[in-house]
Amino acid sequence: MNNAIARPRLFTALDDCPAGRIPWLVAAGGYGKTTLAVSYAQARGAALLHLAVGDAGLTAGELFFRLREQAVSVLGEAAEALPVLNPEYSASPEVFTRRFAEELVRHLPAQTLLFLDDLHRLDAEHPIHAVLAILTEALDGRLRLVIASRHEPPPAWAPLRGRGQLRVIDESMLAFDRCETETLLDSEGMGGTVGEQLLDSTRGWPVGVMLLLEHYRRTGALPDQRDARRPLADWFGHEILAPLDPDDQLLLRACALPAYFPVDAAAEATGVADAAERLARLQREHAFIFTEADGAGGSLCRFHDLFRDFLRREGEQRSGDAALAEANARWGRVLWQRGHWSEAARLFLAAGDDEALANGVKSVAGAMLQSGRGDTLFGWLQALPEQRRRADPILTLWEGMCLLLQDTAMARGLLAEAWEAVSEARDYAHMAIAWSGIVDSIWLEWAHVSKYEYWIDEFLRFEADFREHLPRPLWLTVLRGMVAALCYGRPLDPSLERWEREALSALSGPMPDNERVMLACQLLYLNTWQFGRRAGANRVMAVMDVQQDAVERASPLARCLWKTFTALCALLFDGDRERCLAEAEEGRALIREYGIGTWDCAVPPLHAALCFDDAEALADWMAWFMRTDCKAARPFYDTFQAHFLSGQAWLRGDVHEACAHAGESITVGERHGSVVISSGFRGLHAAMLAEAGDVRAAVRMAAAARRHSQGFPSDFLEVFMYLALARIPLYTRHPERALPYLRRAFAAGERQRMFFPLMVRADELSYLCALALAHDVAPDYARWLIRTRSLAPPADGALRRHWPWRCRIVVFDGFRVIVDGETRGESGRGRPLPRALLAWLVFAGPRGLSQERLAEALWPESGREKALNSLYVTVHRLRDRILDDSEAVVSEGGRVRLDGDRVWVDAWAFQAEAAEAGDEERRLADALALYSGSPTLPGVDPMEVEVWETALERSYERLAVRLGELLEARSAAEAAIHYRAALVHAPLSEVLWSGAMRSEAAQGNTAAVQRTWRELERCFERELDAPPSPSLAALYQQLAGS
Repeated sequence: MNNAIARPRLFTALDDCPAGRIPWLVAAGGYGKTTLAVSYAQARGAALLHLAVGDAGLTAGELFFRLREQAVSVLGEAAEALPVLNPEYSASPEVFTRRFAEELVRHLPAQTLLFLDDLHRLDAEHPIHAVLAILTEALDGRLRLVIASRHEPPPAWAPLRGRGQLRVIDESMLAFDRCETETLLDSEGMGGTVGEQLLDSTRGWPVGVMLLLEHYRRTGALPDQRDARRPLADWFGHEILAPLDPDDQLLLRACALPAYFPVDAAAEATGVADAAERLARLQREHAFIFTEADGAGGSLCRFHDLFRDFLRREGEQRSGDAALAEANARWGRVLWQRGHWSEAARLFLAAGDDEALANGVKSVAGAMLQSGRGDTLFGWLQALPEQRRRADPILTLWEGMCLLLQDTAMARGLLAEAWEAVSEARDYAHMAIAWSGIVDSIWLEWAHVSKYEYWIDEFLRFEADFREHLPRPLWLTVLRGMVAALCYGRPLDPSLERWEREALSALSGPMPDNERVMLACQLLYLNTWQFGRRAGANRVMAVMDVQQDAVERASPLARCLWKTFTALCALLFDGDRERCLAEAEEGRALIREYGIGTWDCAVPPLHAALCFDDAEALADWMAWFMRTDCKAARPFYDTFQAHFLSGQAWLRGDVHEACAHAGESITVGERHGSVVISSGFRGLHAAMLAEAGDVRAAVRMAAAARRHSQGFPSDFLEVFMYLALARIPLYTRHPERALPYLRRAFAAGERQRMFFPLMVRADELSYLCALALAHDVAPDYARWLIRTRSLAPPADGALRRHWPWRCRIVVFDGFRVIVDGETRGESGRGRPLPRALLAWLVFAGPRGLSQERLAEALWPESGREKALNSLYVTVHRLRDRILDDSEAVVSEGGRVRLDGDRVWVDAWAFQAEAAEAGDEERRLADALALYSGSPTLPGVDPMEVEVWETALERSYERLAVRLGELLEARSAAEAAIHYRAALVHAPLSEVLWSGAMRSEAAQGNTAAVQRTWRELERCFERELDAPPSPSLAALYQQLAGS
C-alpha cells in the first residue's frame, strides 16, 4: 500500500465521521476500499487492526483470535490480557463480545483503526454479523472503525443504521475524481488529456483506471470506447497476464490459490526457486499484487480480489482437476506448517484431501481449543465425512471435546468411543484427554453419581501407566478428575484420602493457573458440601492464600467457581452473611462481565438468605438463579431450583407450597444420587410437613432421611439434616423430643464450628439453642450459634434462664449490673444518675415509662425541657458506660424501656416464670429459686418500691404454697424442708408456717411441731409485736394434740 495515491477528499470524509458513526464502504470490487482504509491509517499515523474475511468465512472464535493476535502484534504482551473465547462463554456470546470490546479499547492506543474488510464474504444471515454488530456498538466510537463490503449492511446491522451510527460511503464517492486521476498520472510521469479520457472511459472506477493505465504504458494509447467495454477478464488477460513471461504467468496462477501466503513460502509451494524475487518484481510492475508485514518479521503476499479470482479461473481452465487438487493440497501443507491453519484447511477441502485435513486437525486440536477457536475446529471436523471421523478415534475424541459444553451426553458418547480405541493402543496422552473429558461431562451434566463408577475403575486400571507416561500438565488434569470422580461417585472409598493428600500437595507446587484454581475448588467441595470439614477447607484456603495471583490469572469461569466456594466457606465456617454475599457478588460480577454460563455462585448466597431469614437477599439472588432455563439433562440444577422455590415459599409463610416444591426437589434429586443432597432435602421436607400440620407424614419422611443417610460420615449432613428434623417436635407440643436430633446436629456443629441452620426460623433456632443449653448439649456451640445468628431469647421463661445473657441485672438482695461476667461498679462521676435511671426502668417492667415520668422522677427541680434533655444524655450514658450495648435501652413512642431480649432482670424473670409455672414441681422450684431476697432499686421512690416488693412477695408466697402442697401429697419430709426454705424469704406468711407444721406432724414429729410453733411466736413478736393469729394457734393445738 506504500504506492497508493493519497485521497485527501476521502480522508476528510472519514475524519468527518463523528465518534460513534462508522463509515461503511460499499461498492463493487475494484473501488479501492481496502487501499483507502489502509492508506488512511498510514496517513493518520494510526495503528491498524485489519480483519479481512477470507474465502473460508469467519467464526466467532476466529474473529476474536485474530483480533487478539493483531492487538498483541501492535502492543506486545500487554494485549495478552484480552480474553480468549473459551467454551465457557458459549451461553452468552453477547456479553463476551462487549467485554472483549472494553478490554480492546482499554489496551489499544486511541489512534488505533479497526478495519473490518470483505464482509460480503459472509451470507447476509450469517450469525457472525450479529457478533460484529455488537462489537461495533460496544466500541461506541472509542476506537476508530471502518467497514468494507460489496453489499449494503445486512439485517443484523439495521439497529445501528437506524440510529444513524453507520455512514454509507458508496461508489459515487469512492470513484476517482479528476484531481485524484491527475495525481495518479503525475505519479506515473504522465499528463495531458489522458486523465480526461481515463475518467470518461471508466467513470472513475479505480481498477478500470489502473487497467487502462497498464494498456497506455504498453501501447502508448488508450483504447477506443468499444474496446474499453471489454469484460474484466479480458483486460486482466491482455493487459496484465499476456505480456508476462510464461513462467511468471504460471507463478501467478499458482499463487492465486491461497487468499494470502507468506512470501518466503512461495518457492516451496510452487516449486519455483526464485518465486519471492519474481513476486517482488511483479509487485513493482503491477498494481494488483500487495505485500504487508505479518507481525512476526515476515511478509504476506496477496492479490487484489478481482485479479485473484481471474487467475483462479484461468488456472481451473488450464489445469486438470487432479493437478489443481494437488496444487491446493501442496499449498495447504505449506501453510499448515507455518501456522496458517484456517486458510490451509480451506485449501485441503478444496483439494478434497480429507486425509491431510484430518492429520492437520489432530496435530493442532488442543491448541485450537486453548486459543478459543473451538468453533473453527468443530467446523473442520464436520467438514470431514462422518465415516472418516468415526474411523479415527483421535478425531472422534476432539469432536467430543468440542461438544463438551453444548451437548454433554453426545460428547460423553464420543469420548467413550474414543477411549476404547486409544486405551487399547495405550495412547496415554489421548487416553488422559478422553478420560478427563468424560468425567467433566458427568460433572457438567450433574448426571447420576453412579456414572462415575466405571470410569473410576478404568482410571485405576491404568493409574501406574498414567503416572509413568503422562506429562505433568496432563497428570494434573486427570488428578483433578479423579478427585472429582471419587468425591461424587465413591465418597466412602478409603483411597479418597490418599488422592486428597496428593491433590493438596500438587496445589502447593507448579501448575497452570486454571488447573490450580479448579483443583482447589474441587477440594473445597469435598470439604464443604460433601463432608463439612473445617480443617480440610482451611488447608486448601491456606495454600491458596499465597496463590492469589494465580486466581487472578485464571479463567473467569475458574475465578467464578472460586468465589462460589469462598462465599460458601464464609457461610459454613464463619456464619458471616455479609462476607458470603460479598464473595458471591464478585462471582456474579464475573458472570455479568464475561457472560459465563453458570449458576453455581447463587447457591451460597441463597442458602445464606435462608439461614438468616433474609427476604431481600433471597429475592435478589432468586431472580438471578432463575434466569437459567431448566435443563432436562441437568438434574442438579432442577433439584436446586425446586429447593430454592421451596425456601422462597417457606420464607413468605406459604408452607403448603413450600412442601410441594420440597417434594419435587427430592424426586428430581434421585436422578443425581447425592446422599447429602437427597438426605438433607428429605430432612427439610419432613420439617415442613410438620409445620404444615401433617405430623404422620413428617415422621415417615424423617425416618426416610435417617435411613438414606445411614453410614455416611458427613458432619455437614449431620448439621443440615438433624437440625431440620429437630424442628418437628416443636410442632407436636413435645419439644423435649428434639433433644436426640439436637445432640446429633450440635455435636457435628461443635466439631467443625459449622453454621448451617437452613430454613430454621429465628424463634425456632432460639428455642433449640436454649433447650440445648438447658440440657448441656454442646453449650459452647449453642452460644456460638446464638451470637452468630444474633438470636433473641425464646419466650419460654424457663428456657430464658439458661440463655447466655451478655447483660444481667440483679435486684434481689442488692442491685448489681453484670456485663460479660463482670460486675459494673458505681465509681466515676455521673454514674449514680444512669444507675438510678436503670433502677427506674427495672421497676417499670418490660413496657417502660414515659419520658415525662422519668424526667420528673430523676430531675424534679428542673424544667421540662431541661429534664428531658438530661434524660436523653443519661440514656446514652447508660447504654455506653454501664450496659455497653447501644440497643439495650429503647426510646420510642415517647417511652423508654429496657429491651427484655437483650437484658436479663432477675425480678422480671421471676415474674414471668411465676406466671408460667402452673402445677409442675420443677417449674415451680425453678421460679422460686430466682427469688433471693427483697429487691433493691437505688434512686426509686421508696413507697413505689415497697408496693412492688409486696407484689413480688405475694407471688413468691403463692408459688411456695403451691409447691408445698404438691410435695405434701407425696413426701412430708421434702415438704417440710421446702417450707422451711421458703420461710427465709417470707417469714410472716401464715400459710407457709401452717404448711411447715402440717408436714412435721405428718411425719409424727410432735417435738418438731412444737419447736416450729415457738419459732413462729418469736418471729411474730419481733416483726409485728403481736401473737400469731387465732387460726394458726388453733392449727397448732390440733397438730400438737394429735
